[in-house]
Order: sequence, then C-alpha cells, then structure tokens
Amino acid sequence: DKIWILFKFNNDESKDLIQKFLTENPDPNNENVVGYNNKACWPRDCRMRKMKHDVNLGRATFWEIQNRIPRSLTSLDWDHYNTFVSVYSKDNPNLLFSIAGFEVRILPKIRQLSYGINMYTSYINDYSGKGNSGANASNTEASNAYEKNVVISSGTKEGTWKLQNEVTKEITAEAYLKVSEKSMKRFENKIRQILMSSGSTTFTKIANKWNTSLIGLMTYFREAVLDTEELLDLLVKCENKIQTRIKIGLNSKMPSRFPPVVFYTPKELGGLGMLSMGHILIPESDLRYMKQTDNGRITHFRAGLSHEEDQLIPNLYRYISTWESEFLESQRVWCEYALKRSECHNQNKKITLEDLEDSWDKGIPRINTLFQKDRHTLAYDKGWRIRQLFKQYQIIKSNPFWWTNQRHDGKLWNLSNYRTDMIQGVDGGGQGADAGRQGVDGGGQGADAGRQGVDGGGQGADAGRQG
Repeated sequence: DKIWILFKFNNDESKDLIQKFLTENPDPNNENVVGYNNKACWPRDCRMRKMKHDVNLGRATFWEIQNRIPRSLTSLDWDHYNTFVSVYSKDNPNLLFSIAGFEVRILPKIRQLSYGINMYTSYINDYSGKGNSGANASNTEASNAYEKNVVISSGTKEGTWKLQNEVTKEITAEAYLKVSEKSMKRFENKIRQILMSSGSTTFTKIANKWNTSLIGLMTYFREAVLDTEELLDLLVKCENKIQTRIKIGLNSKMPSRFPPVVFYTPKELGGLGMLSMGHILIPESDLRYMKQTDNGRITHFRAGLSHEEDQLIPNLYRYISTWESEFLESQRVWCEYALKRSECHNQNKKITLEDLEDSWDKGIPRINTLFQKDRHTLAYDKGWRIRQLFKQYQIIKSNPFWWTNQRHDGKLWNLSNYRTDMIQGVDGGGQGADAGRQGVDGGGQGADAGRQGVDGGGQGADAGRQG
C-alpha cells in the first residue's frame, strides 16, 4: 500500500520535531545523510539537496508518522526503495514525489531564475525574518543564496504543466513530469509477454497487441514520455523486437524483404498496420547522430529505427494532444456547453447536435457522451473508475486502458490523421507492401525448392541402399 502526506511546518515546529527526533536517535557523526533516498531520475541539480537541517526534518517527520500508526495495523519501512521524504525549504527549491506512474517535480515560479532577483530577495528576507534592518548584508546574502537556491526554468519543454491558483488565476508553479521506472518496467514486461506467448500466432495479431499496448502507454503518459529518455530508448528496442519476431516467423531477417512499408502500411493496403514510436527524431538530446538542417545549423538527433532518407515514418506522439491542452480545451468546451444549454432552456427548445458540432469530439469527458442511448443508466454508475482499477486484483488479464472507459469518458484519442500521414509517408504504401509480399513469396518458393531437393537426395540415398 502507498500513502502520501503533505505537511507544512513553521520554523519553531520543525525545530521542535528535529530536537525530539535527535533526542531519541542521536546523530553525533552526521550519518543521517547516508542512506537518505533521493530521486535519481532527475538531473543532479534538480534532486533534493541533502542539507543537514532538511535531512533531519525528513527523517524526523517519517519517524513521527511511523510511531503514530499502530503496529497491529501496518508499519512503514524507511529502507524500502520507494519510501521518500521530499523537503521544500530555503535550500531545496523542488518538491519531488511519484504518483500514479508519474515522477513529478514541482518548482514554484518564485524560485525560478526567470522570475527576477528582486522578488527572490524579498522572499529570502521574509523567510529568514530579518526584516529591513541590515539591508546591505541581507541583500548580499540573498544574492549568494540566489546563486545556489534558484533553478533555471525550462518552461519551453513539453513535459510540464503550469499550476494555477484557482482563486487568483495566477500561475504560481510548474510541474515537470517523467514516467516512473515502475511504469516502464510494466510496459517492458507486457511486450516480453507478447513475444513469449506468440508461438504460432498470426503476424496481424502480434502487431495488434503491440498497437494496443502502445496506445495504452501513450494516451496515459502523453507529454511525460518525451522527457523520459530511458522510455524513448525502450520503445525503440521493443518495436525492434516485435518486428524481429515477425521476421523470424518467416525464417528470414533480410532487410530488403522487410522495408518499413510492410509493417506500417494500414491492413487494407497490404501492410500490418503497426503504430510507430521507434522512428524518433528529437533534436539536441543525444550526440550519437548529427545532421545539418536546411538553415545550415547542425543539430543532434536521438538514435531510432532506421528508414530511407526520403521516407518519414510518422511518430505516434505527435498525433495525441497533451494533457495540459486537453484540460484547457475541456474547460472551454464545457463552459460553452453550459451557455448553449441555458440559452436553449430560455428559448424552451432541446439542445441539438448542430449546436455542439464544433465541440463534438472535445472535452473530458467528451461532449458526445451526452448523446449516448444509455446516458441515463451511466449517470447512476457511480464509482466506476475505482471499481475498474480494482478489477486488476480479480481478473488476471491485464487491461492497458484501466484508467478510462469509452462509454463514460468518450474516446480520448483520434488517430485518423496518423493513418493518412502514414500512407503518405510510405509513398502510397501498396507498392512497397506488394514488393515485400513478393519477396516473402520468393522466399517461400525457395524453401519449397530446397525441400524438393532434400526429398530428391533422400530418394537417391534409398536407391543407393537398395543397390
């Protein structure tokens, strides 16, 4: 089981708690820092800084809660790899935690370099309680602290959410997202299971299972995927393994027999209809591959699956909108719906599909869920999400869409554009797929000829024995 608790202490409270903890657990050699868990998935300057005061406060808080919970009920384990106490203080500008498969790092605007030194100076003065006396000294101290305790904002990155104060509507902090190691392991194990259980399964089924797992991962994590480099590498590796499994089924790995068109073209054009996250091209994140762009600048690209120079395989991520844009659009769409509904109510008429044409496939849940046949029944289906979550303990089969239900939420992704771009990207698709099939047929005929040769050899050997 997991619990999350957020405490807010003032100076006196934290001092008392630390004193109480150190009285019971003295630490003369400052060894509390040793063995204090940290979030290694973040860059070093974004992790928790193990200052003596903060480490002691973290341990003291954990110790206090540990003692409050009756042993007969449960016990908390400090040495468990998942136990972590993040302290936000004047020395630590980030609040770190993992929840629902995400690794989250919250950085307030006031602690960002782009926010301005004046705001931060006043914040330091207030925090240390020095007021206006000795202004020069406190300003010098503030600017020194400023060097250490302010983090450069990377607001242009995609894997961030801007956190807004509901009352004042001011954006007060940014949350940076990554995919947790446990979620990556779960996805990798799922792909391994597909590979292990696909003994004599058809290629279409293997591709379909890959597609389902990939859509489940991408539609849940969305923008967090792009900032998790380990996951991008894992996706390339897994996609490659799925393709290798299909190649082995045909007893050949010859690249000329398996151009990308065989895998990625939609089924009705003769391909397997695989979705791709392996053809990644993300600038300036890895020095392994280098390419000159049109405007003469050199940029660096991550390694992904290879394809022809003029053949661009679309990347699934670009066709799924980010959670942040989904939330903003949802607010707008449902406000519009409320206005239109009250308008129709005043005019004493029913709201129609034409009124909601622009926002039909938008919002969370989607607006179109209001027009289902069984919408009245679904209104009484309270607590369906938590029940669906707990089904994992009753039903052994894994469900990649455990977090959503199309009848309640609507379909939260639309890949029709992806399909169009894929057909365009593989140059019409059909010709390449035909060529691939001919190559495979040729391989099959060659194998038949080989078998006939072996049969002929066997007959010759029989004749020799009779002679």
